[in-house]
Amino acid sequence: MTAAGRAGVALGLSSAQQLRLHEVVEGYFRAAPVVEQVVNHGDLALMNALWEGEVVALLDFEFAVLGPVEIDLCRLVCEARVSEEGQCVDSEAGDAAVEIAAHCMDPVHGRALTHGAAVLDQLRDLDIWLARDSTEERVEDWRPCRLITDLLNAEGGYLAPLLRQRSPHTRK
Repeated sequence: MTAAGRAGVALGLSSAQQLRLHEVVEGYFRAAPVVEQVVNHGDLALMNALWEGEVVALLDFEFAVLGPVEIDLCRLVCEARVSEEGQCVDSEAGDAAVEIAAHCMDPVHGRALTHGAAVLDQLRDLDIWLARDSTEERVEDWRPCRLITDLLNAEGGYLAPLLRQRSPHTRK
């Protein structure tokens, strides 16, 4: 069974949500081969950076991957716009992350790549959770589960401000 199939079962996704999940993931895989490939950290988060007034080093490259820059952009936006509990929060950091992502993402395929990368990122985390031996926590209460279902809604969850922009900026 695919990660999307496992997510559908674990989360009890409706037929419409399952269809949307497949559309988003397929959109990513259609667009990924036609854009520039770069080295992505793969887990771009504050906890993986050393700071001394500014970022001086990135750590933990076990998820590093060659692919579209949108892989790291979706994580940047997530880290800035989502609380530890998985709730979307409005903040200056979130606005800045959206602006950075809009400026750096591919002008043609950026929305599909960012949305798909975000869903794939959460599917990876869900697979890790499902592989655990402990079942004390309900799957519905776990952050990636809430994020996946939010990303599948019409607005696009925490990516909504980025996905609804009319025309992404051109990369510099």
